[in-house]
Amino acid sequence: MKSFFEFRLAEPDKRHLTILAGLRARPGHQDALLKLLRGVVEPTRQEKGCLCYILHQSQKDPELFTIYQAWEDESFLKTHAKMPYVQSFGAAVPNLLEGPILHTHWRILD
Repeated sequence: MKSFFEFRLAEPDKRHLTILAGLRARPGHQDALLKLLRGVVEPTRQEKGCLCYILHQSQKDPELFTIYQAWEDESFLKTHAKMPYVQSFGAAVPNLLEGPILHTHWRILD
């Protein structure tokens, strides 16, 4: 996988898909959520079609997390969603979240 900076400097391909996923931990559950989130980072980065997968935690609100991810195209994202570790994450995480995971899909313009 390319590093974040290599990806940013590469020639953009308008087929690439960028996803921002926002998650808010229930009060007192941020450490458990962070452990689960960290468990999917490296396997996801090794997936075919994953260009970038970066986990962030708010500096001012430690219960708030964002994942910045970029994929070669939508087909790779669909394959990612079917991975066993993603399915396990999806089954384990609801009790740790304040609300649903908010996904926004972005496309490259220029």
